[in-house]
Formats: sequence, C-alpha cells, structure tokens
Amino acid sequence: MTDAAPRRSRRPLLTREAILDAGARVLQRDGYGGLTMRAIADELQIQAPSLYWYVSSKDELEVALYHLMGGLRFELNGTDWREDLRRVAQQMRCYMRDRRDVALLLPHDYSVGPHALRHLELGLTILRRAGLAPRDAAYAVNMLFNYIVHWASGESRQRHRREAASAAPPTTIAESVSLAALSTDDYPNIVALADLLLANDADGTFEFGLDCIIDGLERRAAASSASTHR
Repeated sequence: MTDAAPRRSRRPLLTREAILDAGARVLQRDGYGGLTMRAIADELQIQAPSLYWYVSSKDELEVALYHLMGGLRFELNGTDWREDLRRVAQQMRCYMRDRRDVALLLPHDYSVGPHALRHLELGLTILRRAGLAPRDAAYAVNMLFNYIVHWASGESRQRHRREAASAAPPTTIAESVSLAALSTDDYPNIVALADLLLANDADGTFEFGLDCIIDGLERRAAASSASTHR
C-alpha cells in the first residue's frame, strides 16, 4: 500500500474581521492614500475581487475601520464639565494622532456603530450637564468633534511626512527670517509677531482653541440658564 499523497495546506477562510485587520495594517504602514482594496488584497495574498463578498466598497471599508476608535476610553473626574470636556478633547486628539490617519476615516453620520455612538453620547452628556440648551448641545458636539478630528488629522500627516523624509520640524529659520524681513510699513503686525506665528507649539495652539470654545460654551450655558429662570 502506498502512502496517501500529502494534503496541501489550505489558506484560512477569509473573514470580514481578517479584512479589517489587514486594512488597519495597511493604514498604519501606508497611510490613508495607500488604503486601497488592492493593497488590502495584497496584504492578505488574495485577489481583490474576493474582498467584495465581505465589503461592498471602499466607503464601507472606511466606515468599518472606524472600529479602530474602539480602544479609546476616557478618564473623567465627573465634577466639572469644563475639565471633563477638556480631557475628552485632549485624549481623543492624542489617540487619533498616534494612529496614522485614523482621523481621516470620518463617519458621515452616527450610524457607524457603537464606538461613534458611545463617544457621541458622552459628549452630549457633558454638554447637557453644562446647562446648554438642546440645540446648543447638538451643535457644540459636532463643532468639537470636527475641531479635534481635523487637528489630529493634520498632526498625523505632518508627523508621518517628517518620519518618511527624516526631515527637520516644519518651522525653519528661513521661514522665520522671511517673515521678520518683511516691510514694517506694510506688515507691522506680521513682523512683530513673526516668531509667535511660526512657533511650532501645537499643544499650546490646540489648548488656546479649546479655551476659546469652552469659554464660549460657558457663556451660552449661562445665558440659557438666565433665560429659563426669568
């Protein structure tokens, strides 16, 4: 009797979870510009058409990849809405910034699953606790989300461009000199503030914007409270 022919090792069955894991690896390695169905297929060593049994389009893939935000957990003190809002903004910014281009996977609505809904509910809870009127709270949560996401997105792109090019920080002496050398007659404020305008202080600038937002929300909450008690 002859030995049976050795069985060929079978490739593991393709699953939606495996596709999302491969998409996350491609996103981290190649960035949003490299996130294509063909790149994910190459990562899985399959033909691209096979993916469409599990993900109907790249848009659906991007929405599904928003699950990368699932690891974000907020640490709040629960006593001061201003401090809680600040912590949410800081923690979301850092989380998105450290995961390449995840901030570009913007959901077009809130039907993208429990992670987006959980973040939305937390933001609204804080804003309603602040005393904002319903309309103000709804508008404010969208404004804050866009502020944080676009900020983190810009930081992520700058960071990976510098790493890829092994370049110096974006602010250079040449840029600083070019502003400082402008005519003080034509651009007195630009010349006077050239160093501050070109300072690479991402943390300080983000916090300044956040301060302005929180101050404005505090004034609206106070106005809403005063109107209610008239």
